[in-house]
Amino acid sequence: MEGGEDSELLTLDRLFECTFARYGDRPAIRHAGETLSYAELDERSRRFADVYAALGLTVDDRVGILMDNRPEFITAHTGAVRAGVPVVPLNKKLDDTQVRELAQTGTIDVLVVGERFFETIEAIQRERNEFQHVIAQADEEPIPVGFHDLEELLASADPVLPEPSPSPEDTAAVYYTSGTTGDPKGVVHTHRSLALNCYAHTHEMEINRGEQMLLTTPLSHSAEPFARAGLTQGATVVLQQEFDSETVLETIEREEITWTFMVPTMIAAVVEDERLSETDTDSLETIAYGAAPIPDPILKRGVEQFGRIFLQFYGLTEVPNLITVLPKSDHDPEQGALESAGYPTQLVEIRLLDIDAEWATDVGEIAVRSPYALAGYVGEQSAYTDDGWLRTGDVGRIEDGRVHVLDRIQDVIVVDGEPVFSTTVENAIQRHPDVRRVAVIGVPENGADTRRSEAVEQIVKAVVVPADDAEITPESLRDVCSDSLADSPLHSIDVVGQLPETPYGKVDKQALRDPYW
Repeated sequence: MEGGEDSELLTLDRLFECTFARYGDRPAIRHAGETLSYAELDERSRRFADVYAALGLTVDDRVGILMDNRPEFITAHTGAVRAGVPVVPLNKKLDDTQVRELAQTGTIDVLVVGERFFETIEAIQRERNEFQHVIAQADEEPIPVGFHDLEELLASADPVLPEPSPSPEDTAAVYYTSGTTGDPKGVVHTHRSLALNCYAHTHEMEINRGEQMLLTTPLSHSAEPFARAGLTQGATVVLQQEFDSETVLETIEREEITWTFMVPTMIAAVVEDERLSETDTDSLETIAYGAAPIPDPILKRGVEQFGRIFLQFYGLTEVPNLITVLPKSDHDPEQGALESAGYPTQLVEIRLLDIDAEWATDVGEIAVRSPYALAGYVGEQSAYTDDGWLRTGDVGRIEDGRVHVLDRIQDVIVVDGEPVFSTTVENAIQRHPDVRRVAVIGVPENGADTRRSEAVEQIVKAVVVPADDAEITPESLRDVCSDSLADSPLHSIDVVGQLPETPYGKVDKQALRDPYW
């Protein structure tokens, strides 16, 4: 390899080779009372790689994984990486229709599936036979006719890695976006981009050697980059199928968890859980959070309970998790840093691009350049501007080096020609003690209107989920808005039992807007 060329070491399989050689008998994954060592993960992923090769898969094919959080997800994924076969993780929260739609894109040749999804995949295979092969993992359910038994395949496979090894510019994975602005897009990442992203995670997210990491969000989405980074550091990854605060607290104490990731609603559930005061959480050194804005009262309670161990990140599927990071040292409730998303990471450059709207005078669209940004979208032209910037679709501003993410462009509400950022109003309303969740949207001032544009006068509507047995009045919400907003814009309030969500756990504001536009 000549100097100046891309290093052949910048591949995910190379990272795992070093990991397995170094950590051997250390526990790699814990799940449901069972432990998989690094040596066992090494062997099982080698066997998976041999299975993929025997099925004829190459860098030009793709293997999908549809499974709950369990060790087989990681071994199937790691085996594909080591075989040089691109991986397509499918979100376990997709409904049957959404799974069918992704299957019909033709981007998946072989599917590894958990037993909870057998019925859906059987129906797809009967109707269209979308997948060349289906590899089935089951604890209790019988293996469907025509599916391969995962354990039988692994038992008959050789723990020998196929040749040739992947190169840095080979496709490593295709991740689907949440689809909040339209149909989900397939985001293509290379070995090089994900290897660099892995290095960035260990550094920026303070994932150190020997961590005890608790992951409760889906491996098919937000948790997977954290798991990968931890495994390259000799960490033990403790998997939980679904989030519930009681089990999280029990696991933190029992496993002496040092590092975990939660979305804001999870943090709220933990700090509000009455069992927290009786739980030993002294082992915790890092609570990473992101994916959505966190209400100030919740974060302040968290800092009071756990100390300054919180680490905020902002990212996209296109730039996995890490565009900005707000470090632990900035998590002082008395300072103004908590209003921002933090600083650009070391391998990210940010600028603000003009937004074609009359209201966008002192803000811009956040745009990114990074060596771990996507290579492109499946079936589409370049994702970048002519001069190499990736548009995020987020409105922001930059102050004192920190990036403030104000809203999604499509969520900005224009009232009398001026922008109202939905997240700003949500944060104000969330200060109300009887509000559990809230989403703020713009609706037409004069009833339903099919034209959503600046030409249509809008008003601000809050859709509120109250705390248990709480009664919320419009006056009390307007009062709490007036306390923190110079000009309270709140016009209309709906009280509901729950908010609609995308399969990726984000509030589906488009579903809230649909009846009005």
